[in-house]
Amino acid sequence: MAFAWRWYHFYFLLALFDVIVIAASLVLWHRSLSAFEHALAELRACDAKQEWVTHLRRAVVDLNAPGNDVFETRDVIGERDRFASAYSHLDSLAQERDASVPDITSFDTSVDAMVEQETAIFEYFMRMESETGDEAQAQWLDRATGAMALMDRHMASAIASLSRLEAQFQTEDARLLNQYLLDLQRSARAENVLLGVVLFILLGVFWYGRKLQRMHERMIESQQRAYEEQQARLASVGEVCSSVAHGIKNPLAAISTSAQLALEFGTADEPTRLRLSDVVTESRRLDKRVTRLLDFARGPDDAAETYVLREAASQAVHEVEATAEGQGVRLETVFEDGYVRVSGSRDQMVQAVIELVSNALDFAPTGTVVEIACQRSAEKPDHVEVSVADGGPGFREDVRRHACELFYTTKAEGNGIGLASVLRTAELHGGEVIISSADPRGADVRIVIPIASQV
Repeated sequence: MAFAWRWYHFYFLLALFDVIVIAASLVLWHRSLSAFEHALAELRACDAKQEWVTHLRRAVVDLNAPGNDVFETRDVIGERDRFASAYSHLDSLAQERDASVPDITSFDTSVDAMVEQETAIFEYFMRMESETGDEAQAQWLDRATGAMALMDRHMASAIASLSRLEAQFQTEDARLLNQYLLDLQRSARAENVLLGVVLFILLGVFWYGRKLQRMHERMIESQQRAYEEQQARLASVGEVCSSVAHGIKNPLAAISTSAQLALEFGTADEPTRLRLSDVVTESRRLDKRVTRLLDFARGPDDAAETYVLREAASQAVHEVEATAEGQGVRLETVFEDGYVRVSGSRDQMVQAVIELVSNALDFAPTGTVVEIACQRSAEKPDHVEVSVADGGPGFREDVRRHACELFYTTKAEGNGIGLASVLRTAELHGGEVIISSADPRGADVRIVIPIASQV
């Protein structure tokens, strides 16, 4: 079954657009969060390296202190133990160097030179303590003082190397911050662009949706006006038809009666009797047309009845069997609906089925079959349908669109009331008329109406 687009389905597209916007927002949020986490991890790593350099600088100072303090304390063994402990701590810090830290050969060289001079200081003090003369002690003290000066210069060189390394880390830190700010600004611009696009599309959507709604409302109003005008025209046509039909029926009855009496009791010659017989036949045919016109012009009955649809269809087939036999066309019935009941006018339904079968007989070639079926609708399980299919030429597309319009006909002697009355009967039953092509050829006209009850 083909999907019928309605204006309010537009809001389903709006909901889909909202889902897309939410998904895009989540993607942007995820990207921003990932960028933040990455930048935070890199900044933490950079801060850790700066903290390592700070600890390393403090360790160098601590390593240098025993070589200076020994001049005051003269506790060579104690200061040497401090030196050994400080050197061990410095070595453990050096082992913690991150793989991303650049090689600082100048720092290692300066530390090694400082350790060498500090070791010499302790050696000089040991020699000085072993001497008894003042002159000899003064010589070893001068050598220790010179070693201390070299040790301090090497310490300053090592600290300068660490300062340069720390400056690199600070530069890297600033670069990471700037990079994160740039990423944040790009994300903000993307989010602003997305927000602008969303607002623009939403405004367009609401504008277009409102436009569709107004078009729908105008179309409904136009259809309502057209329906009211059609009902007014039909009422006017009905009044005219009723007036004309009543004006015709009485003279027509008189003409038919007179011709019938002349045939039964008159003494006219054979040619005259043939003409009188034609008058009676045509009068009856015209009386049937006038009766159908009156039936169409007459409003629907207020009281509806519940009846078995297949029984009404069977009665209609029975009434046209003689006509079909006379034309050499076989009527074939397929009644599969059981005893499904519908609500409406049984007589009008009988007449509607007679109209469909009679219309099929007008186009069915001699020797063919007209199939009348009464069964559940395949498209609508809660509906039942009566279909009449023939093997005639079928409906052209331009004819099919107008076939059920009042006074529209393609027959030379048609009046355009038959299918219009069928449609009105279907609508009075709450249903519809569907015209399609038969298989393999011909026309298939179906009256599809809702089921009232099942017994």
